[in-house]
Amino acid sequence: MEFTTIGLIGLAAPVLFLFAYAMISIGRWNAEMLRFQVLNFLGAIAILISLTEQWNLPVFILEICWGAISVYGIVKLLRKRGMMTKRFMKRALLVLVILVGALIVASVSGKGFNRSGWDAADISGHEPTKRCSMANDLIRNHLIIGSTTKQQALALIGPADAPLITQKCANSLTYDLGFCSLMDGHTLDLCFDDKDILTSAQNLQH
Repeated sequence: MEFTTIGLIGLAAPVLFLFAYAMISIGRWNAEMLRFQVLNFLGAIAILISLTEQWNLPVFILEICWGAISVYGIVKLLRKRGMMTKRFMKRALLVLVILVGALIVASVSGKGFNRSGWDAADISGHEPTKRCSMANDLIRNHLIIGSTTKQQALALIGPADAPLITQKCANSLTYDLGFCSLMDGHTLDLCFDDKDILTSAQNLQH
C-alpha cells in the first residue's frame, strides 16, 4: 500500500466530515457550534490539498463553495460572540497564511518526475500511486509536443508497458500508472508520428 503525504491529507477530509456529521446526527453538536464549522472548513482545505496531486474540477468547485460557506459560518458565530477583535483577526490571518503556505508546499513537494521513483512506484494496488503526479509533471515539463522523439521518451521514462495501437495512433507508448483515484486506473499514453516525433501526451482514465 502506497500513500503520499498529500494522499494522507486527503484521507483526513472524510474523517473530519463524517465526525462532524455524526456529532450533529446524534445531537451532541449543532450548526451553531464553532467546532462544527471549523471541522468542515479543515475538511474542505484537506480535499483542496489532495487535488494538487490529482485534479478534479467539479470537486474543486464543490470544496471552494464548502469552504466559503464554512468561513461565513465561522465569521457569523465569532461576531455573535463578540470575538472579532483586532487581536483575534491577526491570529486568524496568521492561521490563514499558514494554511495557504501548506497548500502551496503540498502542491509542489514530491510531485516532480524522477526515474528511480517512477521505477520503484507500486502500481499493483488500488491506492493512488506516485506515478500519477509524475505523469502530470512529465506532460507539463518534460514531454514537448512536436519536439520530443520516441527515443528520447524511452530514455527518459524507460521501456513502455505496451503500445496503444488505435486508428488515430499507430505509433505509441503506453505506461501503466496504476490507480490515480480510488476507483479508476490510468495510463500515460504517448502518440508519435511516422517520424517518431511526439504528437500527444495524455494521462488517460480507464
